[in-house]
This record gives sequence, C-alpha cells and structure tokens, in this order.
Amino acid sequence: MKCSGRLQGKIPPLLLLTFVENTFKHGDLTDPTQTACISIANQQDTLHFSTSNKKRKHHGGRGYGIGIQNAKTRLSEFYDEQDYTLTIDEDEQRHAVHLKIKLT
Repeated sequence: MKCSGRLQGKIPPLLLLTFVENTFKHGDLTDPTQTACISIANQQDTLHFSTSNKKRKHHGGRGYGIGIQNAKTRLSEFYDEQDYTLTIDEDEQRHAVHLKIKLT
C-alpha cells in the first residue's frame, strides 16, 4: 500500500483508537451485505475520519459510553470548538462516527 501526503498537525494520542475499537466491540461484523467501514483521509489540511458498522442484536457486555465521553473531552481540551466536528449517528441497525479536524 502506498501512502501519500503528510499530516501537518497533531492529534491526541490514541484518539481514533476509541472509535475503531467500538466498531469491533459493538459491531456485527458477520453480515457480508452490511460490512463495517473505517476510513481516514487528509484533504486540504483537514483530517476526515469515519467509522460505520451494523449493530449487534445481542451484545454480551453493555457499553457505558466512557470511551466516547473521554474522546469528546480530549477533543474539547485539545482543540478550539471551531477546529473540529464530531458527529455520531445511530439508529436501531447502524452506528456511524464522523470526525473532522482542522490541522492548521
């Protein structure tokens, strides 16, 4: 795989890991018609990160939202409010995260 471009900014260590981990922890990864997706791109000095997955119908251990809340706190402490957007969309079947961070 070839990588091109460089990030010209900083992001808090392990910030994205929370969202990737939740995709695997809470997602149904067995349905080939509704695959999980994780993407990251740098476009015009803005980091674009997203995850999307089908929700599991029955989850053995309930999540407490601590990871998401910690990520939100870290974002607000690391960046000014106008320098990032975090959107979490979910319904009965799907969960999606969209994060944009201005890197300049």
